[in-house]
Amino acid sequence: MTRQYDADTLGYIDGVIRRYLPAKDFPEVIHEAVEYSLFGDGKRVRPFLMIAVCDMLGGDASFIEPLFSALEMIHTYSLIHDDLPCMDDDDERRGKPTSHVVFGYPTAVLAGDGLLNLAFETVFSAYADIDPSARERYIRAAGIIAACSGISGMVGGQVADMMFDEKARDPQALEYIYRCKTGALIRAAVLAGALSSEDISDEQLRALERLSWCIGMLFQLTDDILDMNGDLPEEGKMTYISVYGLEHVKKMNRELWEEADGILSGFKESGVLRDFTQMIYKRNK
Repeated sequence: MTRQYDADTLGYIDGVIRRYLPAKDFPEVIHEAVEYSLFGDGKRVRPFLMIAVCDMLGGDASFIEPLFSALEMIHTYSLIHDDLPCMDDDDERRGKPTSHVVFGYPTAVLAGDGLLNLAFETVFSAYADIDPSARERYIRAAGIIAACSGISGMVGGQVADMMFDEKARDPQALEYIYRCKTGALIRAAVLAGALSSEDISDEQLRALERLSWCIGMLFQLTDDILDMNGDLPEEGKMTYISVYGLEHVKKMNRELWEEADGILSGFKESGVLRDFTQMIYKRNK
């Protein structure tokens, strides 16, 4: 079954994630805080990327369900913590008050912590249900998710992002931030989806790793373009636009999309993923 990026698939993703939530118990507020952010109208980009790669390669959906659930829990915890006053200090996300505004600073921190832990509970609890012949690939995929989430991945990117302000002009640091803060979880989604296929080759994995880099950069550069306030980058942030200028970034973005599309042209049944990549490139919000 090849799933499209539509309401049915988003509902399927949410339903799978809910299966891995713990039973509600005391204290109720932590369950409320977790669900408030986890089901807060997210785009589910990372779960869908994993699904689309799995479908493209004829992989096993039961292999990726706990993995994409865990990955979305990790992504959500990172957003909760990003919004905190000690980091980005945002009071609103997706048109709703952020977690620390609704539940208070301590509960928001603990909701993020709980989601990170729940992600790995989900991965480990599902291991027994994985086909024995696929368990080595499953552990490899879980390891990629863990590495992409941590100090050498998303967390490292978040730390680097806090170190530089709008006045900074450090292309190497900026590339690191984009590759890690945004790109690392996208890399995890694509490679975990690829490992769901028993026939995946090393050559295909290398191509998909490059694809994940292209998609991660596309996602972030398009965000930079959409975040423009008049002719200036969003205040207080070092972005590719503040370093290279808007026209150069638009050209870079188109080249990334063309490269991603070229990579996908080498795979059969890649139409859904090609459409999704183009949607990331052309989105307006």
